[in-house]
Amino acid sequence: MGLQVGARRCQESGGHRGVRRTGGKYPDSPLAAEANFHVGESQYEKAAYDDAAKAYSVAKQKSQPGELREKATYKLGWSLFQNKKYEEALAQFSEQATDQPQGPLAADALFMKAECLFRLNKFQDALPVYLATQDVKLASPVSQILALLHGGQCALQAEKWDQAIALLSQIRKNIRIRPICRKPTANSGGPSKTLVKKRRPCKTMRRRPPCPAAKSAHEPAL
Repeated sequence: MGLQVGARRCQESGGHRGVRRTGGKYPDSPLAAEANFHVGESQYEKAAYDDAAKAYSVAKQKSQPGELREKATYKLGWSLFQNKKYEEALAQFSEQATDQPQGPLAADALFMKAECLFRLNKFQDALPVYLATQDVKLASPVSQILALLHGGQCALQAEKWDQAIALLSQIRKNIRIRPICRKPTANSGGPSKTLVKKRRPCKTMRRRPPCPAAKSAHEPAL
């Protein structure tokens, strides 16, 4: 009960010290893993990735196989990735993909495994992993585009031209480009004013595409 109260108070106050104290006071409690996971979440949000990695690592060790261990492994991998420790991050994402192949984060772990290989310039190894992400649904549209872009770049490095063209061509199908509409001038030879008023873009064209720069904290940069 003490750990539950500490965790609840921590969430209500937005801090992590209460959970850290109660997690240390009840290290053998089944809730100790969850307490350390919340500490990791708080540290991750502050970009304190070293401290986050330590907390996620404890949460992973103390948790039973299941959703919490999957999340702790996933976020541990992300903390290492943010610190550019790509080899260590790769180990975590690979372990998660192997141990939790049907978990809710399995597809994203596969994508991040490819991203780690890509950052390590292991393009030959990264390409088949990127190709495997085409058969699963990634959580973020940005991740889907990155998988195609980086997969295409890996294919180029491997001189697999047809494969590169196939992957990169899919990006155009997945991104809606808003056309630039210019009003014709008197000397432009364009359509008359009456025709311009009648011609309206379809709903798809009018919809502003999502900005690729608007990334969540859990998405890699281009």
